[in-house]
Amino acid sequence: MLREAIDKILNLAQPERWEVDDGRVYTSRPMTEVLKPLLPPIHVQTLTGLAELYELQCDEGTLEGPDEGGLIIHVTGHDRVSVITRGADEWSRRTEYVRAKVPDGVQHFRFGQYLEPDDFIVGLQTLFEAGPKLGDHYRLLKLVSNLSAEAVTIASDDGYSQTVATRQGVVMKAEEKIAPRVKLSPYRTFREIEQPTSEFVLRLKSRQNQTPMVALFEADGGEWMNTAVLSIKKWLGDKLKDADIVA
Repeated sequence: MLREAIDKILNLAQPERWEVDDGRVYTSRPMTEVLKPLLPPIHVQTLTGLAELYELQCDEGTLEGPDEGGLIIHVTGHDRVSVITRGADEWSRRTEYVRAKVPDGVQHFRFGQYLEPDDFIVGLQTLFEAGPKLGDHYRLLKLVSNLSAEAVTIASDDGYSQTVATRQGVVMKAEEKIAPRVKLSPYRTFREIEQPTSEFVLRLKSRQNQTPMVALFEADGGEWMNTAVLSIKKWLGDKLKDADIVA
């Protein structure tokens, strides 16, 4: 009796198949095809590593079968690049040989958060690309470094720009207008390329008897990511003259 019950349950578990007059075929439950597994890609953290592995794969000349036709470098984002085959297998899948990705543990500046001046200064000095052409970086660093509880007050704020009153020495008092937008180049993509420069909104928040808190808000609508993708493509194109690169 028990065996008959088990056999009945097993029979009910089998999908049923119907074919209608117009030639369409239906089953009572979905079925999943078992696909041949693909080799996992080699993971690297730099564009240099990806370029070296690309050249090694091309030099070995081992591309056969569905891989015939060579390789394509696909820049899929500001922090990820893949080397894939042109050809596909019988399931229309392309093999991914190499994948370069900016490490997840890399520290980034905390945009959109009000920070203590000391934390803000450390972030400016360690998490941004600095150079002679980046004047806003130095002006911002100088401004925040001079903030102190007794020397700075926010004199006016029209929602577009802020003016701070600073005390210089013992007799002089000056007002400095803070530019509403600054151009900076934080580290946000692979270090081999020049970091994208974009605009940020600078805001100060006053606190009674304490130094103002400082924040930067992204103001380019994510355009920096497109700039990074094109920069990655250019870097790889200069490094790998004969490579086909898609971005």
